[in-house]
Amino acid sequence: MMEKFNKKGFTIVELVIVIAVIAILAAVLIPTFSAVVANAEKSAAKNDARAEYQKYVLNHTDSATVADDFIYKYNDLYAVIKDGQVAEDVYKTKEEAVAAFGTTDVNGTDVPKYEAAEEEEYVVLIEDDEATSENEEEVLTFTGLYKVTLKAD
Repeated sequence: MMEKFNKKGFTIVELVIVIAVIAILAAVLIPTFSAVVANAEKSAAKNDARAEYQKYVLNHTDSATVADDFIYKYNDLYAVIKDGQVAEDVYKTKEEAVAAFGTTDVNGTDVPKYEAAEEEEYVVLIEDDEATSENEEEVLTFTGLYKVTLKAD
């Protein structure tokens, strides 16, 4: 009489096939996911730069001297604000972001025509509307904004 063979569990071949399929899916999805995260960081940097610049413009005391050129630091990225508009590209270093404003050819080498402020905060003093005395002021800080100016020759 023939005995019935009760199969319990998976064979090694079945397990190897499942692991191979999971590895292939991971190999395809991980680079895609990384690209999505990088694009999200760039978008966040540009959006935060736009918001911080608008905050600066709206709260500046003397609108005739509002600066238009800034670099905004967001985590490890730098967004460029040129002529009041956020540029499309985002840079990994402050030097690359400054070079985006323009360069000069000096002995065959591109040298930035502009320079960025060393301070990370650009501070504006405005009068506090609800101040109890005339000499009280409110200080607004714009963290991450570096003012960009033309280099003096």
